[in-house]
Amino acid sequence: MLPLSKELCPFDLAPTTSTAIQLIFGDVLSVALMKGKEFGLDDYALNHPAGSIGKKVTLKVDDIMLKGERLPICRPNDRLRDALVTLTNKQCGCVLIMGSDEKIQGIFTDGDLRRALQNDAAAMLEKEMKDLMTSTFISTQKGILSWEVLRKMQENPNRRIMMMPILDKENLVGLVRMHDIVKAGIN
Repeated sequence: MLPLSKELCPFDLAPTTSTAIQLIFGDVLSVALMKGKEFGLDDYALNHPAGSIGKKVTLKVDDIMLKGERLPICRPNDRLRDALVTLTNKQCGCVLIMGSDEKIQGIFTDGDLRRALQNDAAAMLEKEMKDLMTSTFISTQKGILSWEVLRKMQENPNRRIMMMPILDKENLVGLVRMHDIVKAGIN
């Protein structure tokens, strides 16, 4: 029994504080043993292959990202009115602007659309995507664990990211939406 001066119960009868102390002791002991035995994520995955813990240590962004024909792609010289068709049909919440070198140049989201239309809707529809896109977008590399991507999406509470391009070095290979990560059970 671990040292305890008094239970939280006003009558000092119900095991309230003592059970919490025992749980803390068990957690500390578990973490110490994990460190002592150099127990890594791969070992964890072998012991928890299913469920949210297993998914958290094994599910990569590559497993859930949109790719190929499902990617919402437009070109820098496309007008917003034309890009809206892709934005609507692909239902991804964004379009990715690809240059002639097949490198991603920017992203244009539903939020960007709302902000653009607030100014002068008629004029905005004729603007080219290169003038409307966000060229300093946040992306990640393929092979990253999905929960790490989710953490990166939520890093800045003032600027939540709902979708993120997935790159292989500099080449676009996919797009992941926060919705896809949550739906996969990573949270």
